[in-house]
Amino acid sequence: MLEIHKFLRPNYIVRHFKPYIHRSISFRPFSTIMTTIYIKESSTGNPDGTEQAPFKSVVDYLLTQDDTKNLPTIMVENVPSDENPAIWKEIAKAQLKKQVKAADAAKKKLAKEQEKAKKERADADAREKNLEDAKKIVLTQPETPFTEAKIRGLAELLFG
Repeated sequence: MLEIHKFLRPNYIVRHFKPYIHRSISFRPFSTIMTTIYIKESSTGNPDGTEQAPFKSVVDYLLTQDDTKNLPTIMVENVPSDENPAIWKEIAKAQLKKQVKAADAAKKKLAKEQEKAKKERADADAREKNLEDAKKIVLTQPETPFTEAKIRGLAELLFG
């Protein structure tokens, strides 16, 4: 019988090389493929995160992202000094953590507002339907003597 070398067995390959295979193949959205995102408070226009069109704040950038765990390098505008003459500097980890929390809170607030608006629209539609149904109801004076005897004082209420 011919013995297959252990490296060629499918179970060996899956067990030993699976973590490396999954790390090397990553499916990221296009916006996170950028390796560096620029933030400048005085920016205007349509931001895309490049040095020419930076985002106005870190939160603005994070609101466009679904995944806040695997972020590219975020560069913020630097005030040039003798110690650090560069125009851009990397955001501090503590500041980034605060900005991520603020962005998560903003996302929750937006989701809550959208849910509230959706509920208000549904309530308004239900109210409109109830009004239309109420307009279809017609009140008339009963014609049978039995009904008039059952409802005392109906004539005085309607015509009195």
